Amino acid sequence: MKKIIILSLLLYCQSFAMAQNKSTASASIKLSDCNLEVRSIDEPGSMNWYDAKAKCESMGDGWRMPTKLELDCLYKNKDKIGGFNRDYYWSGERVGDWNVWVQAFNNGRQFGYSGSNSAKLRVVRSIKK
Repeated sequence: MKKIIILSLLLYCQSFAMAQNKSTASASIKLSDCNLEVRSIDEPGSMNWYDAKAKCESMGDGWRMPTKLELDCLYKNKDKIGGFNRDYYWSGERVGDWNVWVQAFNNGRQFGYSGSNSAKLRVVRSIKK
């Protein structure tokens, strides 16, 4: 009886782990004109820049916030990539001591925005050659 319970518990844990991996994995799109691989979805919710930076660091495997120029390339290709909101998106580049470049995905405008404010995050990584 103990063997059946232990085996059932092991199978349950394995299937739960596999389901977790599938739900956290996300498809990506290679965007050759930007030399980037882009996650096909935003990270959940909005977050301040410091949390966005920490999120990217925790993801590893080369995922990061786009530069100001890369973010503009994402905006110009937003229909090809898909899934963007009409919201502000973080870049990884600071403007002075307190602000960070963001881009408005409703009109394409880039501007300095306080890192303590909330915006969306779409992670990228460089295409390996």
